[in-house]
Amino acid sequence: MTWVYAHLPLAAALTALGVASKKIVAIEGFGDRITESYLWLLVGSIATTLIATAVLAEVTVSPHFAIDRPLRLGPRLVAAAALLALPVVVGFEPAVVVVSLVAGVTLGQIGFEVCVATLGERRLKSKMAAELSGLDGNCQDLAAAEPQQVDDAVCEQCRAEGQTWVELRVCLTCGHVGCCDDTPSQHARAHRDETGHQAIATIEPGSNWAYCYEHDVLDSDWTELDSEWAIRGTT
Repeated sequence: MTWVYAHLPLAAALTALGVASKKIVAIEGFGDRITESYLWLLVGSIATTLIATAVLAEVTVSPHFAIDRPLRLGPRLVAAAALLALPVVVGFEPAVVVVSLVAGVTLGQIGFEVCVATLGERRLKSKMAAELSGLDGNCQDLAAAEPQQVDDAVCEQCRAEGQTWVELRVCLTCGHVGCCDDTPSQHARAHRDETGHQAIATIEPGSNWAYCYEHDVLDSDWTELDSEWAIRGTT
């Protein structure tokens, strides 16, 4: 029901926006003073539209929301507040300045929404690709991973910090060795965050799995570990 009722102020705001726009366009000179009631009607209708659409975005249920709530709702509420502050901060004249500021805030919000929508589409495509990779057990990052030679089975960062690691992981892109997520410093994950290298493998004796952070895909039989700490693909 919230979704239905949220359309009522939206419809009223759009109607008021049409009336306000007609009155603003009828101003004879751009240097004239805008009637106070018309300017409040203009900014109020646009602000109400932004708030109503923010409410609708919040109550619309979708399993594929790829944009976080602050990014979806925050800019609309900020733009609404900026519009409502214009008459107080700027005043009502000259008309060209006031209308330009209103148009600037509105167009800026529209431009931001386009960027957010583009970002959401990219995130959604990435999420769907990850889900499909997980369903069929395939992962592009693991498929492209290269066997790595580990010369020294230690986490250099833990050793420099005087810490003890639980287990070790090797990056299948560059061969960096870091501690696992059970170790407080999580240097293997930190390496992924810093470099974007997604695929890792264990170098623990008796284990032969590889894992992709981005797609959350585990290959339980990707590698073999020999006595020289060499990681070889088992193709």
